[in-house]
Amino acid sequence: MKSLKDLKLKRLVVLVLVMLIAIRLFSRLSHEAKALDVSGDITANTNWTTTDSPYNLTGNVTIRNGATLTVDAGVVVQSNGYYRLTVDNGALVVNGASGNEVTFTSTSGTTANSWDGIVVSQNGSATIDYANISYSEVGVMIQGGSVSITNSTFTSNHIGVDAHFDASLTLTGNTFNSNTYVPLVLNPDIQDSNLTLGSNILGSSGNENGYDAIGIGYSASFTNGCPGSSCSIVQRNFAGISDIPYLHFSSYSFYNSADTFTIAAGVVIKHRNYGGDQGFRLTNGSDIVIAGTAGNEVVFTTEYDDRFGGDTNNDGTATSMSNGIWEGLRLESGSSLTADYAEFYGADASIVLFGSGTTGTIRDSL
Repeated sequence: MKSLKDLKLKRLVVLVLVMLIAIRLFSRLSHEAKALDVSGDITANTNWTTTDSPYNLTGNVTIRNGATLTVDAGVVVQSNGYYRLTVDNGALVVNGASGNEVTFTSTSGTTANSWDGIVVSQNGSATIDYANISYSEVGVMIQGGSVSITNSTFTSNHIGVDAHFDASLTLTGNTFNSNTYVPLVLNPDIQDSNLTLGSNILGSSGNENGYDAIGIGYSASFTNGCPGSSCSIVQRNFAGISDIPYLHFSSYSFYNSADTFTIAAGVVIKHRNYGGDQGFRLTNGSDIVIAGTAGNEVVFTTEYDDRFGGDTNNDGTATSMSNGIWEGLRLESGSSLTADYAEFYGADASIVLFGSGTTGTIRDSL
Protein backbone atom coordinates (compact mmCIF):
# COMPACT_ATOMS: atom_id res chain seq x y z
CA MET A 1 0.00 0.00 0.00
CA LYS A 2 1.27 3.42 -0.97
CA SER A 3 2.07 5.76 1.86
CA LEU A 4 0.27 9.05 2.40
CA LYS A 5 3.51 10.79 1.49
CA ASP A 6 3.62 9.07 -1.93
CA LEU A 7 0.01 10.06 -2.66
CA LYS A 8 0.68 13.68 -1.80
CA LEU A 9 3.76 13.67 -4.09
CA LYS A 10 1.75 12.18 -6.93
CA ARG A 11 -0.96 14.81 -6.55
CA LEU A 12 1.69 17.53 -6.51
CA VAL A 13 3.22 16.23 -9.77
CA VAL A 14 -0.22 16.15 -11.43
CA LEU A 15 -0.97 19.66 -10.24
CA VAL A 16 2.33 20.95 -11.60
CA LEU A 17 1.66 19.31 -14.99
CA VAL A 18 -1.83 20.82 -15.17
CA MET A 19 -0.41 24.25 -14.36
CA LEU A 20 2.27 23.92 -17.05
CA ILE A 21 -0.33 22.92 -19.65
CA ALA A 22 -2.53 25.85 -18.64
CA ILE A 23 0.38 28.28 -18.89
CA ARG A 24 1.29 27.05 -22.38
CA LEU A 25 -2.34 27.23 -23.52
CA PHE A 26 -2.72 30.75 -22.14
CA SER A 27 0.52 31.78 -23.82
CA ARG A 28 -0.67 30.41 -27.15
CA LEU A 29 -4.06 32.08 -26.87
CA SER A 30 -2.42 35.36 -25.90
CA HIS A 31 -0.13 35.16 -28.93
CA GLU A 32 -3.04 34.46 -31.25
CA ALA A 33 -5.08 37.28 -29.74
CA LYS A 34 -2.42 39.97 -29.92
CA ALA A 35 -3.12 40.96 -33.56
CA LEU A 36 -3.76 44.69 -33.93
CA ASP A 37 -6.49 46.06 -36.22
CA VAL A 38 -5.45 49.22 -38.10
CA SER A 39 -7.19 51.64 -40.47
CA GLY A 40 -7.41 55.36 -41.19
CA ASP A 41 -4.65 58.00 -41.20
CA ILE A 42 -1.18 57.86 -39.67
CA THR A 43 -0.22 61.48 -38.91
CA ALA A 44 2.67 61.01 -36.45
CA ASN A 45 5.80 58.87 -36.56
CA THR A 46 4.74 55.28 -35.89
CA ASN A 47 6.57 51.97 -35.39
CA TRP A 48 4.97 48.61 -36.16
CA THR A 49 6.75 45.94 -34.11
CA THR A 50 6.53 42.19 -33.65
CA THR A 51 4.89 42.78 -30.27
CA ASP A 52 1.58 43.67 -31.94
CA SER A 53 2.06 41.65 -35.13
CA PRO A 54 0.14 40.73 -37.18
CA TYR A 55 -1.33 44.09 -38.16
CA ASN A 56 -4.76 43.61 -39.74
CA LEU A 57 -5.84 46.21 -42.29
CA THR A 58 -9.54 46.59 -41.59
CA GLY A 59 -9.70 49.61 -43.91
CA ASN A 60 -7.36 51.75 -45.98
CA VAL A 61 -4.32 53.07 -44.09
CA THR A 62 -2.77 56.37 -45.25
CA ILE A 63 0.48 57.98 -44.07
CA ARG A 64 0.03 61.78 -44.03
CA ASN A 65 1.41 65.05 -42.65
CA GLY A 66 5.07 64.12 -43.12
CA ALA A 67 4.82 61.12 -40.78
CA THR A 68 7.05 58.05 -41.08
CA LEU A 69 5.78 54.51 -40.60
CA THR A 70 8.63 52.13 -39.70
CA VAL A 71 7.95 48.38 -39.95
CA ASP A 72 10.33 46.11 -38.05
CA ALA A 73 11.78 42.80 -39.23
CA GLY A 74 9.43 39.85 -38.79
CA VAL A 75 6.23 41.90 -38.77
CA VAL A 76 3.21 40.57 -40.70
CA VAL A 77 0.82 43.05 -42.30
CA GLN A 78 -2.33 41.43 -43.63
CA SER A 79 -5.33 42.97 -45.31
CA ASN A 80 -8.78 41.80 -44.25
CA GLY A 81 -10.34 43.04 -47.50
CA TYR A 82 -9.59 45.01 -50.64
CA TYR A 83 -7.61 47.71 -48.81
CA ARG A 84 -4.34 49.50 -49.44
CA LEU A 85 -1.45 51.03 -47.50
CA THR A 86 -0.84 54.48 -49.02
CA VAL A 87 2.07 56.86 -48.52
CA ASP A 88 0.44 60.18 -49.37
CA ASN A 89 2.70 62.78 -47.76
CA GLY A 90 5.22 60.94 -45.63
CA ALA A 91 7.50 57.91 -45.66
CA LEU A 92 7.33 54.14 -45.33
CA VAL A 93 10.44 52.36 -44.03
CA VAL A 94 10.38 48.55 -44.11
CA ASN A 95 13.34 47.11 -42.19
CA GLY A 96 13.20 43.40 -42.93
CA ALA A 97 16.21 41.12 -42.64
CA SER A 98 17.40 37.97 -44.36
CA GLY A 99 15.42 35.11 -42.79
CA ASN A 100 13.25 37.59 -40.91
CA GLU A 101 11.40 39.36 -43.70
CA VAL A 102 8.42 41.66 -43.36
CA THR A 103 5.30 40.09 -44.88
CA PHE A 104 2.53 41.98 -46.69
CA THR A 105 -0.34 39.69 -47.61
CA SER A 106 -4.09 39.07 -47.46
CA THR A 107 -6.38 37.19 -45.11
CA SER A 108 -9.27 37.31 -47.56
CA GLY A 109 -7.75 35.16 -50.29
CA THR A 110 -4.68 33.44 -51.65
CA THR A 111 -4.98 34.66 -55.23
CA ALA A 112 -3.87 37.84 -56.97
CA ASN A 113 -6.04 40.93 -56.44
CA SER A 114 -7.16 39.90 -52.93
CA TRP A 115 -5.99 43.30 -51.64
CA ASP A 116 -4.87 46.59 -53.19
CA GLY A 117 -1.17 46.65 -52.24
CA ILE A 118 1.17 49.50 -51.28
CA VAL A 119 0.74 52.87 -53.03
CA VAL A 120 3.31 55.69 -52.94
CA SER A 121 1.98 59.03 -54.20
CA GLN A 122 3.83 62.03 -55.60
CA ASN A 123 4.77 63.47 -52.20
CA GLY A 124 5.58 60.12 -50.61
CA SER A 125 8.65 57.92 -50.34
CA ALA A 126 9.33 54.32 -49.41
CA THR A 127 12.40 52.24 -48.58
CA ILE A 128 11.57 48.55 -48.60
CA ASP A 129 14.21 45.95 -47.72
CA TYR A 130 13.61 42.23 -47.29
CA ALA A 131 9.84 42.12 -47.72
CA ASN A 132 7.54 39.40 -49.04
CA ILE A 133 4.57 40.91 -50.88
CA SER A 134 1.81 38.65 -52.16
CA TYR A 135 -1.81 38.34 -53.40
CA SER A 136 -2.31 42.04 -54.25
CA GLU A 137 -3.38 43.74 -57.45
CA VAL A 138 -0.12 45.72 -57.60
CA GLY A 139 2.51 44.93 -54.97
CA VAL A 140 3.95 48.45 -54.98
CA MET A 141 2.41 51.21 -57.11
CA ILE A 142 4.48 54.39 -57.44
CA GLN A 143 2.42 57.40 -58.52
CA GLY A 144 5.22 59.93 -58.84
CA GLY A 145 6.90 59.22 -55.49
CA SER A 146 10.42 57.99 -54.71
CA VAL A 147 10.89 54.30 -53.89
CA SER A 148 13.77 51.90 -53.24
CA ILE A 149 12.97 48.17 -53.14
CA THR A 150 15.74 45.70 -52.37
CA ASN A 151 16.05 42.01 -51.49
CA SER A 152 12.29 41.46 -51.65
CA THR A 153 9.98 38.85 -53.19
CA PHE A 154 6.76 39.50 -55.12
CA THR A 155 4.53 36.44 -55.42
CA SER A 156 1.09 35.91 -56.98
CA ASN A 157 0.20 39.57 -57.51
CA HIS A 158 -1.28 40.85 -60.76
CA ILE A 159 1.74 43.17 -61.08
CA GLY A 160 4.88 43.28 -58.94
CA VAL A 161 5.86 46.98 -59.22
CA ASP A 162 4.14 49.72 -61.28
CA ALA A 163 5.84 53.12 -61.71
CA HIS A 164 4.36 56.14 -63.50
CA PHE A 165 3.92 59.94 -63.34
CA ASP A 166 7.69 60.68 -63.27
CA ALA A 167 8.35 58.36 -60.33
CA SER A 168 11.82 57.57 -59.02
CA LEU A 169 12.63 53.87 -58.57
CA THR A 170 15.53 51.68 -57.45
CA LEU A 171 14.92 47.96 -57.88
CA THR A 172 17.75 45.61 -56.88
CA GLY A 173 18.06 42.05 -55.59
CA ASN A 174 14.36 41.22 -55.91
CA THR A 175 12.57 38.05 -57.05
CA PHE A 176 9.28 37.97 -59.00
CA ASN A 177 7.34 34.69 -58.86
CA SER A 178 4.00 33.67 -60.39
CA ASN A 179 2.64 37.19 -60.90
CA THR A 180 -0.38 37.13 -63.22
CA TYR A 181 0.96 39.61 -65.75
CA VAL A 182 4.37 41.29 -65.61
CA PRO A 183 6.89 41.81 -62.81
CA LEU A 184 7.37 45.49 -63.60
CA VAL A 185 5.44 48.33 -65.29
CA LEU A 186 7.32 51.44 -66.45
CA ASN A 187 5.25 54.06 -68.26
CA PRO A 188 6.84 56.41 -70.83
CA ASP A 189 6.92 59.28 -68.31
CA ILE A 190 9.62 57.50 -66.26
CA GLN A 191 13.01 59.11 -66.83
CA ASP A 192 16.12 56.95 -67.08
CA SER A 193 17.90 59.34 -64.73
CA ASN A 194 15.37 58.40 -62.01
CA LEU A 195 15.58 54.65 -62.61
CA THR A 196 18.03 52.05 -61.27
CA LEU A 197 17.42 48.44 -62.30
CA GLY A 198 20.01 46.24 -60.60
CA SER A 199 20.18 42.46 -60.49
CA ASN A 200 16.70 40.94 -60.17
CA ILE A 201 15.31 37.45 -60.75
CA LEU A 202 12.25 36.18 -62.65
CA GLY A 203 10.61 32.96 -61.50
CA SER A 204 11.00 29.77 -63.51
CA SER A 205 10.10 26.07 -63.36
CA GLY A 206 6.51 26.51 -62.28
CA ASN A 207 6.96 29.99 -60.82
CA GLU A 208 6.93 31.85 -64.13
CA ASN A 209 5.21 35.21 -64.39
CA GLY A 210 2.48 35.57 -66.99
CA TYR A 211 4.82 37.57 -69.25
CA ASP A 212 8.57 38.11 -69.26
CA ALA A 213 8.29 41.76 -70.20
CA ILE A 214 8.10 45.29 -68.84
CA GLY A 215 4.53 46.56 -68.88
CA ILE A 216 3.11 49.83 -70.22
CA GLY A 217 -0.23 51.38 -69.27
CA TYR A 218 -1.58 49.06 -66.58
CA SER A 219 -2.61 51.35 -63.70
CA ALA A 220 -2.31 54.63 -65.62
CA SER A 221 -3.32 54.89 -69.28
CA PHE A 222 -2.11 58.47 -69.83
CA THR A 223 0.65 60.84 -68.83
CA ASN A 224 0.10 63.88 -66.61
CA GLY A 225 2.65 65.66 -68.81
CA CYS A 226 6.04 64.42 -69.91
CA PRO A 227 8.90 65.58 -67.65
CA GLY A 228 10.73 68.29 -69.55
CA SER A 229 8.16 67.72 -72.34
CA SER A 230 9.90 64.44 -73.22
CA CYS A 231 8.59 60.89 -72.74
CA SER A 232 10.34 57.82 -74.09
CA ILE A 233 10.57 54.06 -74.33
CA VAL A 234 14.12 52.76 -74.60
CA GLN A 235 15.80 49.38 -74.71
CA ARG A 236 16.36 48.06 -71.20
CA ASN A 237 17.95 45.03 -69.60
CA PHE A 238 15.98 43.51 -66.74
CA ALA A 239 16.28 40.34 -64.65
CA GLY A 240 18.80 38.70 -66.97
CA ILE A 241 16.92 39.51 -70.20
CA SER A 242 18.78 41.82 -72.57
CA ASP A 243 16.58 44.28 -74.47
CA ILE A 244 13.51 42.92 -72.74
CA PRO A 245 10.28 43.49 -74.72
CA TYR A 246 7.42 45.67 -73.52
CA LEU A 247 3.83 44.52 -73.01
CA HIS A 248 1.21 47.18 -73.74
CA PHE A 249 -1.99 46.69 -71.69
CA SER A 250 -4.39 49.37 -72.91
CA SER A 251 -4.62 52.54 -74.95
CA TYR A 252 -2.03 55.05 -73.71
CA SER A 253 -2.66 58.75 -74.41
CA PHE A 254 -0.67 61.99 -74.68
CA TYR A 255 -2.64 65.25 -74.38
CA ASN A 256 -0.07 67.98 -73.77
CA SER A 257 0.79 70.05 -76.86
CA ALA A 258 4.42 70.44 -75.73
CA ASP A 259 5.06 66.71 -75.29
CA THR A 260 7.19 64.56 -77.59
CA PHE A 261 7.05 60.79 -77.24
CA THR A 262 10.15 59.01 -78.57
CA ILE A 263 10.56 55.27 -79.09
CA ALA A 264 14.24 54.33 -79.37
CA ALA A 265 15.82 52.02 -81.93
CA GLY A 266 15.50 48.30 -81.22
CA VAL A 267 12.47 48.53 -78.93
CA VAL A 268 9.89 45.72 -79.23
CA ILE A 269 6.36 46.54 -78.02
CA LYS A 270 3.88 43.67 -77.81
CA HIS A 271 0.20 44.40 -77.37
CA ARG A 272 -1.91 42.27 -75.09
CA ASN A 273 -5.09 40.77 -76.50
CA TYR A 274 -7.56 42.91 -74.58
CA GLY A 275 -10.41 43.70 -76.91
CA GLY A 276 -8.52 45.57 -79.64
CA ASP A 277 -8.26 48.88 -77.74
CA GLN A 278 -4.49 48.87 -77.22
CA GLY A 279 -2.49 51.53 -78.96
CA PHE A 280 -0.92 54.94 -78.54
CA ARG A 281 -3.08 58.04 -78.96
CA LEU A 282 -1.66 61.52 -79.46
CA THR A 283 -3.76 64.64 -79.58
CA ASN A 284 -3.66 68.44 -79.08
CA GLY A 285 -0.35 68.77 -80.91
CA SER A 286 1.65 66.15 -79.01
CA ASP A 287 4.16 64.36 -81.25
CA ILE A 288 5.61 60.87 -81.64
CA VAL A 289 9.07 60.00 -83.00
CA ILE A 290 9.85 56.38 -83.86
CA ALA A 291 13.63 56.36 -84.12
CA GLY A 292 14.45 52.96 -85.62
CA THR A 293 17.58 52.30 -87.65
CA ALA A 294 18.52 49.73 -90.29
CA GLY A 295 19.01 46.41 -88.48
CA ASN A 296 17.68 47.88 -85.26
CA GLU A 297 14.05 48.50 -86.13
CA VAL A 298 11.25 49.43 -83.75
CA VAL A 299 8.66 46.63 -83.74
CA PHE A 300 4.98 46.88 -82.83
CA THR A 301 3.30 43.47 -82.63
CA THR A 302 1.12 41.23 -80.45
CA GLU A 303 1.70 39.12 -77.36
CA TYR A 304 1.48 36.01 -79.56
CA ASP A 305 4.40 36.93 -81.81
CA ASP A 306 7.47 34.95 -80.71
CA ARG A 307 9.59 36.18 -83.63
CA PHE A 308 10.56 39.32 -81.74
CA GLY A 309 11.66 39.22 -78.11
CA GLY A 310 11.02 35.48 -77.75
CA ASP A 311 8.18 33.65 -76.02
CA THR A 312 7.08 36.63 -73.96
CA ASN A 313 3.80 35.09 -72.78
CA ASN A 314 5.53 31.86 -71.66
CA ASP A 315 3.14 29.55 -73.50
CA GLY A 316 5.55 27.82 -75.86
CA THR A 317 3.79 27.18 -79.16
CA ALA A 318 0.24 27.20 -77.72
CA THR A 319 -0.59 30.50 -79.47
CA SER A 320 0.45 32.01 -82.77
CA MET A 321 0.42 35.36 -84.52
CA SER A 322 -2.98 36.84 -85.40
CA ASN A 323 -4.31 40.17 -86.69
CA GLY A 324 -6.69 42.75 -85.23
CA ILE A 325 -5.29 42.38 -81.70
CA TRP A 326 -4.45 46.05 -81.14
CA GLU A 327 -5.72 49.40 -82.37
CA GLY A 328 -2.56 50.95 -83.85
CA LEU A 329 -1.19 54.48 -83.59
CA ARG A 330 -3.84 57.20 -83.66
CA LEU A 331 -2.97 60.87 -84.10
CA GLU A 332 -5.55 63.66 -83.78
CA SER A 333 -5.91 67.44 -83.64
CA GLY A 334 -2.59 68.67 -84.97
CA SER A 335 -0.30 65.94 -83.66
CA SER A 336 2.55 64.65 -85.82
CA LEU A 337 4.37 61.39 -86.49
CA THR A 338 7.93 60.85 -87.66
CA ALA A 339 8.74 57.18 -88.17
CA ASP A 340 11.97 55.60 -89.37
CA TYR A 341 12.50 51.87 -89.67
CA ALA A 342 9.30 50.85 -87.91
CA GLU A 343 7.50 47.52 -88.34
CA PHE A 344 3.80 46.96 -87.56
CA TYR A 345 2.11 43.59 -87.12
CA GLY A 346 -1.32 42.45 -85.91
CA ALA A 347 -3.06 45.86 -85.72
CA ASP A 348 -6.54 46.89 -86.85
CA ALA A 349 -4.91 49.86 -88.61
CA SER A 350 -1.22 50.46 -88.05
CA ILE A 351 -1.40 54.27 -88.30
CA VAL A 352 -4.44 56.56 -88.32
CA LEU A 353 -4.12 60.32 -88.93
CA PHE A 354 -7.33 62.10 -87.99
CA GLY A 355 -8.31 65.75 -87.97
CA SER A 356 -6.98 69.06 -89.23
CA GLY A 357 -3.24 69.71 -89.01
CA THR A 358 -2.30 66.11 -88.21
CA THR A 359 0.79 65.02 -90.18
CA GLY A 360 2.95 61.96 -90.67
CA THR A 361 6.35 61.24 -92.18
CA ILE A 362 7.12 57.54 -92.57
CA ARG A 363 10.38 56.19 -93.98
CA ASP A 364 11.85 52.70 -94.49
CA SER A 365 9.03 50.99 -92.57
CA LEU A 366 6.76 47.96 -92.89
